[in-house]
Amino acid sequence: MSFKIQIVEDNDVTATMIARRLVAAGYAVSTAREGFTAIEQIYKYKPDLILLDLLLPGRSGISILETLRKSEPIVNTPVIVLTSVEDERTKRKVTELGISAYFNKPQDMQALIEEIEKILGK
Repeated sequence: MSFKIQIVEDNDVTATMIARRLVAAGYAVSTAREGFTAIEQIYKYKPDLILLDLLLPGRSGISILETLRKSEPIVNTPVIVLTSVEDERTKRKVTELGISAYFNKPQDMQALIEEIEKILGK
């Protein structure tokens, strides 16, 4: 059984590149491109881990994270933030909301995959 990862990323090129690398590493992947559909997709897909951009059309990544942290049964699903936001206040806020890791874009794909493997115990 492969682990399921939900990518929430509005940039098509970035989302496709990450998805391809994760599939090649043996993960099942689903992608949401904007904030409004992301939560619905996450509930339906029930991922083992979520990769979340913070700057999304429709609904911010922080808003999505706040919702996830109040929602059974995904309240404890690990979330890795992938963002171009480098503001310390934002980083502190998402850390307080219980993220597993924070990567600035462009991310080092090998480091990202290693972090995913560590979090999922693969």
